[in-house]
Amino acid sequence: MGSALGNPLAAGPAAAGLAGIAATFAALRAEVHHAATQAATTLGAASIASSQDGASAGAGDADSYETAPLDDRDIAWIRRQADGNVSWPDVRQGTIGDCYLLATLQAYSDTEEGRQALRDQVRWEESQNAFVVTFHDGDQEVEITVDDYYTSGNQENKNGYPSIINIYERAYAEYLKDHTSDNTLAGGWPGEAMESISGEGTQTVSTDGWGWGRWGFLPYPRHYNQHEYTEEEWDTIEEAVEERRPVVGSTSGGDFDGKGAEVEATVDANGDGVIDSEEANSPEQRLIVGGEWDGQKGEDGHAYTVVAVDEEHVTLYNPWDTNPDENGKNTGGGTIQISREDYERYFARTDIGQAP
Repeated sequence: MGSALGNPLAAGPAAAGLAGIAATFAALRAEVHHAATQAATTLGAASIASSQDGASAGAGDADSYETAPLDDRDIAWIRRQADGNVSWPDVRQGTIGDCYLLATLQAYSDTEEGRQALRDQVRWEESQNAFVVTFHDGDQEVEITVDDYYTSGNQENKNGYPSIINIYERAYAEYLKDHTSDNTLAGGWPGEAMESISGEGTQTVSTDGWGWGRWGFLPYPRHYNQHEYTEEEWDTIEEAVEERRPVVGSTSGGDFDGKGAEVEATVDANGDGVIDSEEANSPEQRLIVGGEWDGQKGEDGHAYTVVAVDEEHVTLYNPWDTNPDENGKNTGGGTIQISREDYERYFARTDIGQAP
């Protein structure tokens, strides 16, 4: 699920000047995204900076794996990103069901430390005329060579021009085939993607599983999904966001009844990348993606990047770079702020990585 976007450079060499402006803008947006969003929620959502389809989160179209070779312009653009000369836009999922991966890559992309961690694991190999991405399989480093990208994968902007995110997306698909029991990008867990990227352990906070919650005055073993996080679990999520660690919430296992869940939310309604004060004061009805989203029996899950948490709200980024309204129509940008009550009701799992 998702829509096709591209890149200013696709217009050809004459667009080089515009591409430079676009790259600078993308870098500035990425720099302020995490910090500005956290500050806005802390100060009452005066302004929130924003940046873009799961049992495992992200099941999608099985016929979405056509590839295209990287041309010289693609290579030059991505090399600049890998070298740190320019940043890259926020993720925007295409029709491949890899929301868990894209939401994870967005979580890293929200901070300079995270972006540098992604850059450090991509290099251009002249002898192979390809990019090489380093993943981690336990204590072992695994190098994956990439010379093409999925045309229906991450969409950088209106022309579908690939970015460093597309390199990771293509490389992770090959990594899964050779080093895990999975053979497709469609459907997965953010925590596993974080571990493959960082080589470090992750933490999962879940409303479903054995743990200790509260029932009256006595603790009880939480062996079923109660659709709420304990105070200690909320503290864990908050601290992780404050420490600028990658945090991703998944709706698989959420308390859905049918297709998605309608919630009151504050959103980037006009898609300009910012939730301004007028939008912050005008909450709308939006759908959280989950439940029987595809209209068939069985559970569909979706993964969102957790951007900020305050005493009342959780701010998320939908890797679709948009959020469906109550009628299922995608409008506006990807940032959405919901209540903590709605988060714990519909996001049964929160995966947390180590600080880059």
